[in-house]
Amino acid sequence: MGTYLSLLVRKRPREDGSDDASSAAGCSASHAASLPPSSLSHLLRSLRYRCASPSRIGSEVCRSVAEDEATRRTYGCHAHVYETDTVDGSHGVALAWSVDEFASPLSALSLLSLCRVANSCRKKTLVTTPKGEAVVLAYAAAL
Repeated sequence: MGTYLSLLVRKRPREDGSDDASSAAGCSASHAASLPPSSLSHLLRSLRYRCASPSRIGSEVCRSVAEDEATRRTYGCHAHVYETDTVDGSHGVALAWSVDEFASPLSALSLLSLCRVANSCRKKTLVTTPKGEAVVLAYAAAL
């Protein structure tokens, strides 16, 4: 089964004050670059497991996040998630993509593609929205 995450949410107002859905940036690294550096990190560090193995329920999804240009170039994602207090000398556990709230819904093929990217890097896939909705996706190729 899947893993559900919970987060107390405060809606982020749009910088330009408009609610025009046609201005959405979608799921792109440029969208994450336009956010203040701590917005995505804060969101990710606030996530808690709601439905997982009994030992993980209520625990933090991550403790530190790398969201820099090197992460975007290396993995093609918005953030690299770590279960340790620092990113130094540890192995990240998930790649995270932030999906704009006005973007078109992700197709199953898009989600599968994100999972395959993360799987090839031996990571989990974490997809978040600015509203604080998040899902951890797992992918395993079975022949």
